[in-house]
Amino acid sequence: MKIVPIKVDFPDELNIGKNEAGYRDNVYKKIEEAGRTCYKSKNKEGSREITESFINGLILSGHTSVIEHMNFTVRIICDRGTSHQLVRHRHTSISQQSTRYVSSVDMEVVKPISLEEGTKEFDIWEKAMFNAEKDYAELLDLGVGKDIARAVLPISAKTEIVLTTNVREWREIIKQRISKYAHENAREVAKQLLILFHSEVPVLFDDIYQKEIVENKNIK
Repeated sequence: MKIVPIKVDFPDELNIGKNEAGYRDNVYKKIEEAGRTCYKSKNKEGSREITESFINGLILSGHTSVIEHMNFTVRIICDRGTSHQLVRHRHTSISQQSTRYVSSVDMEVVKPISLEEGTKEFDIWEKAMFNAEKDYAELLDLGVGKDIARAVLPISAKTEIVLTTNVREWREIIKQRISKYAHENAREVAKQLLILFHSEVPVLFDDIYQKEIVENKNIK
């Protein structure tokens, strides 16, 4: 049994053009072009500052249907409990690691963030993980298929999902899952998503970043 961390990143092979020069400008230009269609206006100077200011104005005014014209694909490693929350979001395309076809021998798990090693609570959780791994292996040894043996896998079992959606929906996912009322592992996924997106296309996520990362002292 191995404990692995929550991780969020861009799978480069699924984000065509992401590593090309000017990728950020191209994203912004696509959104600006769509937005300016609504107002029959133009960025006559072709200025990046004007582009960014225009997009920021769209977001702050709530005219966020325009940012649906841009999709991003992200790979997320998390526990299956957290993945069950993510797959509930709408307007998303999701591919998830199968437990029917992928063996969970040498099981990988993601622990609840608040369980600290060395505490009684952690020891109880860890024991349950070892037992689940043992029971799974025993079922396979008895000739049971992976699709049946998976019934004993814990909700902490590690999974991978590739999720594609538009910028507007990514913003909604982050805002809902970074809330103090969300599960702590879902908050960690949302925090990593926000930091990742802000590092690549800051204009599209800066309002949320400022509120949740810069101003919110509860986000570590």
